[in-house]
Amino acid sequence: KYYIEEYKEDFDRINQDEIYKWYIVAKFQKNWDIEAVDFYNMLNKALVDYVQTPFAKVANNLICSNNFYPKSVLLEFVKKDKDTVKSMFEYLYDENISLNKRMNHFKTKADNLFLRDEHNKNKSHYQTFNIISLYLFLRYPDKYYIYRYSIFKLCAEKLKYSKKVKKGDIKEAINLYDEIKSVIKEDEELINLSKNRLNKDCYQDENLNLLTMDIAYFIENFNEEKKQEMIKVDKCWYVGANMEGVDYFDEFVKNGYWENGYENKYLDKVKSMQVGDKIVIKSAYTQKRDLPFDVNNKSVAVMKLKAKGTIIENKQDGRRVSVKWDKPWEKPKKWFFLQYRGTINKVERKDDDWVYGALLDFTFNDIEQDYDKFLTYPYWANRYDIDIENEEDYEENNEVKIYTKENFLQEVFIEEDFYNNLLNVLKRKKNIILAGAPGVGKTFMAKRLVYSLLGKKDDKYIRMVQFHQSYAYEDFVMGYRPSENGFVLKTGIFYNFCQIAQSDRENDYFFIIDEINRGNISKIFGELLMLIEANYRDEEIILSYNGKNFAVPNNLYIIGMMNTADKSLAVVDYALRRRFSFFKIKPAFEDGSFKEYQKKLENDYFNKLVNLLIKLNHEISDDISLGEDFCIGHSYLCNLNKDICTRDLLKEIAYYEILPILREYYFDDLDKVSYWQDEFEGIFDNETK
Repeated sequence: KYYIEEYKEDFDRINQDEIYKWYIVAKFQKNWDIEAVDFYNMLNKALVDYVQTPFAKVANNLICSNNFYPKSVLLEFVKKDKDTVKSMFEYLYDENISLNKRMNHFKTKADNLFLRDEHNKNKSHYQTFNIISLYLFLRYPDKYYIYRYSIFKLCAEKLKYSKKVKKGDIKEAINLYDEIKSVIKEDEELINLSKNRLNKDCYQDENLNLLTMDIAYFIENFNEEKKQEMIKVDKCWYVGANMEGVDYFDEFVKNGYWENGYENKYLDKVKSMQVGDKIVIKSAYTQKRDLPFDVNNKSVAVMKLKAKGTIIENKQDGRRVSVKWDKPWEKPKKWFFLQYRGTINKVERKDDDWVYGALLDFTFNDIEQDYDKFLTYPYWANRYDIDIENEEDYEENNEVKIYTKENFLQEVFIEEDFYNNLLNVLKRKKNIILAGAPGVGKTFMAKRLVYSLLGKKDDKYIRMVQFHQSYAYEDFVMGYRPSENGFVLKTGIFYNFCQIAQSDRENDYFFIIDEINRGNISKIFGELLMLIEANYRDEEIILSYNGKNFAVPNNLYIIGMMNTADKSLAVVDYALRRRFSFFKIKPAFEDGSFKEYQKKLENDYFNKLVNLLIKLNHEISDDISLGEDFCIGHSYLCNLNKDICTRDLLKEIAYYEILPILREYYFDDLDKVSYWQDEFEGIFDNETK
C-alpha cells in the first residue's frame, strides 16, 4: 500500500512514460490472426515497433528497445519456415497444455530453427522466457503477466514475499503478481486513475494485469534515498553568460549574481524573475561527432549546463539579480535536442508535454536523458529520420556574411522609402505578400529582405516552401503518413519551424511561401489561420490531430510571393487578404538604382533592349485584356557584368525567354506577336558592338 501511494503521487509522470504499454497490447489484440494468409505481415503488425501516444511516438520497449532483435529474428524464422513458427504459436496459446511445457516447447523450437543456419553459431535468437511470456501476455492479457526475473526478484525482496524466489519460476511470479493485484483491487482511487487515462486505442485492462505489472516495475525502480534527495522544480531560468564576446561565467559565480548584458532588451523578463526561482548558466551550440546516439550523421542541438543556483534578490532594474550559486559542476552536463540559444529563457514543467519536465529533472535530479524517447518524439523523429525541406546543419561558430540595408538597396532595385515601408509593415503585421508579374524578382527580394533584417546572410533562420493545388495541411502542419507498419503521425515543415522559433526567442525567424495564391489557404493552414494574425501570436489552441496545445511564436514572420499574371488565380482568398499586407512589385527598368546598374555595363545592346522593354510594358499596361500585372520583369536582365553581357547572351534572353511570354499573351493576335518579334530582331541586326 505504501508503494501504491507513491505510485499515485507520481502518476502524471508515470502515465506519460508508461502509457505506451496499453497501446501496444491493443495493437496486438487488433492485428493477431493465427489463420492470416500473410502470416509474416500479420505478425509484423501485431508486434508493432512504435505507437503514438498523446505525449510522444514511443518505441515498443517491451520487445527490447529500439533494436527489436527478438522480433526481427522471429520474422526471419517466418521467412524460412512459416509453418513451424505458426505451430509454435498454436502450441504456446493452447490453454489445455501446462504453462511450463508450452514455454519450453517454444524455446526448443526456436533453438532448432536457429541452429539450422551455420552462420548463427555463437549468436542468439533472443527468444527467451521473458520474450515468450510477452507473447503469452499479449494474447491473454487478462490472465498472464510478462516475466522478468529482475522485477520478480526485487519486488519479492521489497515486499518481503513469504515464498522463496527462484530464477525461471514463472508460476511463482504469477502468484506474486496476483497478490499485488488483490491489493490494487481494494484501491478505488488508483483504479479510476488508470481507467480514466485510457482512450479507445488503448487496451482497457479490465482485469488490471497490466496495471499490476506497471506497479511492479515501479516498485523495482523505486529508490527511497533518491526520493528524499529529489527536488521538484517546476520552473527554471536558463541563461547565458556571454556578453559581447566575453564569458562572464566565473565572474557571476564568484560574486553571486547574474546580469543581463543588454541595456534595452529582456528588461521585463529579468524583472519577472522571482526570489526562490531556480537559475542555470548554459551555453548552446551544435554537435555532429561523438554523439551517444545515431542521428544519420546530422548535427544535434546541445546545451551545456555549467552551474545552477537560486535567485535570492531582484531589485527590479531589469538588469541584475543576486544568486546563491551551487558549486559548479566539475564537468558541465550535456543536454541534447531541446535547446535554448537565447540569453534568457524560462522553462516550465507542463502536464501535457514531458519534454520540459525531463530537462528540469535532468538538471536538478541527475535523471539521465532518455535519448530513445527523444528520437521517437515526432518533432525530432522527423528532423533526423527524414530530410526536411531546406534543412541544413550548422556547426558552432559557423561563419556568416554581414548583410545590411545598403547591401539590399544595391542588389534589389527598389527605392529606399519602399524598403522602409516593407520593414515597418512586416514588423507590425507579421505577414506580407510580395505580388507581381513573373520576373520582377519577388523571391530574390524576399530572401534579401530577410538577410537585411538579420544583418547577415544566414539561411538557418529561413524556411521556404512552394504551394501548389495538391499542397495540404498534412504537408504543412501535421498528418498521418504511410510507413512500414501502417500510418504514423508526422509533423510538417511549418509546425517544425514554429517549434524551432519557439525555442529561440532571441532571434527572428522567417517562413517564405512561393506561389502562395496557388494553394488552398484554408485547407493548408486549417486552425492556424487565426494564429498567424499578429494579435494572436503566442496564443495557444488545441491541434486537431494530436490534441496538444500549439502557438505560432511572435518571433516568426511569414513572407509570401504571388504571381499576378496567372488569371486563374485572379480572385485571392479573402482569408489571405485579411491576414497579410500586400506590396505590388513592379519592373524596375526606370528605377534609379537599375539605371546605375545599367550604366556600369556600358553596353548598347543592353540599353536598346531596356528601352524596348519599357515601351512594351507601357503597351501591356494600357491593354485592357492584360494590364500592369502582366508586365515583363527586370530580373531577366539582372546579375550581368561587362564580361558576360554580350550581344549573343542578350539575344538568347530576348528570343527564348521574353518572346515566348508575348506569344502566350497575344496567342489570338499574331500580327502583334510579329510586330514585337520584328522590334526585338531590329536591336540585334547591327553586329558592330
